[in-house]
Amino acid sequence: MSLQEEFYNNGYILVKKAISGEQVEYYKDLIDKLSGYSKKPWTLPDGMAENEKFWPVIFNEKIINAVRQALGSEDVKYLQHDDIHRGYSSFAWHRDSICRTYDIGPEWDESKEPYLLVRTGIYMLPDKTDYRFGLIKGSHRPGVSFSDKEFKAIDNKISHKSNILSKITSKDQFEKEATWFQPGPGDCLIFDPRLIHTGSKFEGTKHAMYNGYGVVNSHFRNFFHYYRYMRYDLKYKSIPEALKQKLTEKNLYVEEEAHSGKIEGAWVPSKAFALASKIFDA
Repeated sequence: MSLQEEFYNNGYILVKKAISGEQVEYYKDLIDKLSGYSKKPWTLPDGMAENEKFWPVIFNEKIINAVRQALGSEDVKYLQHDDIHRGYSSFAWHRDSICRTYDIGPEWDESKEPYLLVRTGIYMLPDKTDYRFGLIKGSHRPGVSFSDKEFKAIDNKISHKSNILSKITSKDQFEKEATWFQPGPGDCLIFDPRLIHTGSKFEGTKHAMYNGYGVVNSHFRNFFHYYRYMRYDLKYKSIPEALKQKLTEKNLYVEEEAHSGKIEGAWVPSKAFALASKIFDA
């Protein structure tokens, strides 16, 4: 398969050694200092856009070229959905998209415009690590790997109740369906935000950086609006002017447009979710 076919069918591609070993150590050191060498799991939403030293990662040509191939378009733009992790791993299986319940909301409708958005995760792990990244191939697009009925059954497994029960019983609800892999130092995973995924528990310290790109259409505009204005818990800010200029020079910047502010099926974390997250991430 081509990278475009692989991404369409599976929902992800892996780029080996997207950043060099020297860069891995450089960004690990930056993250350590930003976190204050936190002994607890630490994450900084919007951390890359707000910290100029991380901007070169946004313009990484190897990653951008892979995104263009995966989406089948040269007209890829920067999409502000970034964060930095130190010692942090998600406590539950989840999607990073707006509409996280299948068939509810515009992200599941590609009849008028295709969904051409990605997240990029760069991992800065030692060669030997017990950290694993898990995903459910095809869980981003119904009708490719799963029937409509199967897709809905998978969706039921990522409910808040199912995730909590899984943690309490120590039984992974996706033990049969999941694909697990260990990203090497500097590897980049490019994935559809609708793809169901999670990170494992691990020993030692995990460093990672996440970013976003996409082709501009209604899906792109909705996604930008959601993380910038609807996810108040993440506290995203406007893109710094100096970064806007650099993005414009590289033809990666998109001017913000007025938005209705309404997105059907948009997920926002409940108080119960926030509490569970603190308990199981601790």
